[in-house]
Amino acid sequence: MSIALTVNQDRFVLHDAEAISRLHGDIRDAVRAGGNLVTVGSRPDSPEVLITPATPVRIDILEVREDAGQVGRPGGAQERDGTDSGDVVFIDFDQY
Repeated sequence: MSIALTVNQDRFVLHDAEAISRLHGDIRDAVRAGGNLVTVGSRPDSPEVLITPATPVRIDILEVREDAGQVGRPGGAQERDGTDSGDVVFIDFDQY
């Protein structure tokens, strides 16, 4: 399963089931605490977003096809060369 997390207008795509499960709990905890930084993903360089009770957050479940390529990655949804773990993808629509 993959998800698209939208916080304010920033969108992140996560593919790792463990990171997705942890993210759900971290978002709930941040809201209950009145606000906190939440790490999106499981890599050391994963981005952090500030989640408060007023922060608009949307989580969409994505259907992932194995033959569908990622943006700029002709090899498909999962690269086998070890360069991309598929953990988090930041989509900046302003570039297009």
